[in-house]
Amino acid sequence: MKLHIDVDENISEISITIQTNQVDGQVRQLIDYIEHLKQPAQLNGRRGKEIHLIDINDIFRFYIVNKVLMMETGGGEYVVNQRLYQVEEILTATFIKISKSEIVNFDYVDHLSFTNRGMVQIFMQNGEFTYSSRRYLKDIKEKINL
Repeated sequence: MKLHIDVDENISEISITIQTNQVDGQVRQLIDYIEHLKQPAQLNGRRGKEIHLIDINDIFRFYIVNKVLMMETGGGEYVVNQRLYQVEEILTATFIKISKSEIVNFDYVDHLSFTNRGMVQIFMQNGEFTYSSRRYLKDIKEKINL
């Protein structure tokens, strides 16, 4: 891999171009890292009347209950005053959508179990588990390199 840096005081914004003959694992890691740099580091979560600033890397998962978006961390659950698609746009590459109402952080996944019906049971490091829908099975397999 070659690295070229062009410093020009007339340039007002950083621009990154990747030239490659294929997008392999190394290029994907580089893209994920660059995308991670531009993401916000925290999200607001509400618990009762309190607003907490939660580091994105501390979030286990997001899920919808009764049309309310919830965020689960090691410190408990919080209400998020955004839509799931809005949160999905600002998350890092460690997060993956597993159903139309849930996103998990693969850094906190302990293990997976494939069911007979084509679903994936996802066990989190905190002892909780959830299921993916079949629609997202391909994305999950790509995430774990199957």
